[in-house]
Amino acid sequence: MNPFELMFKYNQTEQECLQSVKINGLALQFVLHKTPEIVLEAVRQNPKAKQFMFGSCFDQKATADQKKELNNLIN
Repeated sequence: MNPFELMFKYNQTEQECLQSVKINGLALQFVLHKTPEIVLEAVRQNPKAKQFMFGSCFDQKATADQKKELNNLIN
């Protein structure tokens, strides 16, 4: 699946979201399941994806290690 096809899919699974951001981090803008794992993978693929983290509740759900990794990736 092309990662940008997610924008047309209303019943996205977490696995589809994860696979999409593994292909192209900027697909995070179309992802409904913005779990810490998916957000981190998106930013690993493309640091510019951090702009699409809104709605992810990353700070509330992420582990200390995940927060540290994200901080290292974007700084």
